[in-house]
Amino acid sequence: MGIINPRILPKTFTGQGHQVTVNDDRTIQVKPGDWLSKYTMAIWGDCTKQHLNAFLVKREGFWGHIDNPNQIKAGDTLYVDAVLPGERLPPPAPRPFPWRPPTKLPRTFSGHGYQVTVDADRTIKVRPGDWLSKYAMAIWGYWSEEQAKGFRLQQGTSTIPITNPNLIKAGDTLYVSAQLPGEPALMWRADGRIASPRL
Repeated sequence: MGIINPRILPKTFTGQGHQVTVNDDRTIQVKPGDWLSKYTMAIWGDCTKQHLNAFLVKREGFWGHIDNPNQIKAGDTLYVDAVLPGERLPPPAPRPFPWRPPTKLPRTFSGHGYQVTVDADRTIKVRPGDWLSKYAMAIWGYWSEEQAKGFRLQQGTSTIPITNPNLIKAGDTLYVSAQLPGEPALMWRADGRIASPRL
């Protein structure tokens, strides 16, 4: 006989001074003043990247990954796409299961007073006065060392890591190897280029 997941939902998880209720369909209704790390602390007792990435958000009828954990808002519906304490099996896909279609390129991203266009081949043409943090702020809304690794320098038909984000210059062509807002999880080849979508 196969392993059966115990039915533990709906359940209110409490931990590290926080509390959150996961409904029987594995959803959480975001309330004013809530944030992802509050949920991870209440459910798993930590705030690891793995657990922050364990939530999907439903926007405009589509389920998708959360591009910026600081930008969930009251009224959002989240789906817990990870094993909860007391469970033994991975969760099923959310139902209904429409995924947000991939971002259509070319596309101009705007945010925090910055703007950048990602071309159809996922490249950015560096212009005078541009810098990587500007691109990251325009695309994802924040800047981090991890975001810097999402850009690679194109040389001919291949790409290479950018060893110093402060040394890109006008005329360079950058390749965006990171997941763009609205895209499903992606698989990359060793050269940093996208191989295929993984849903």
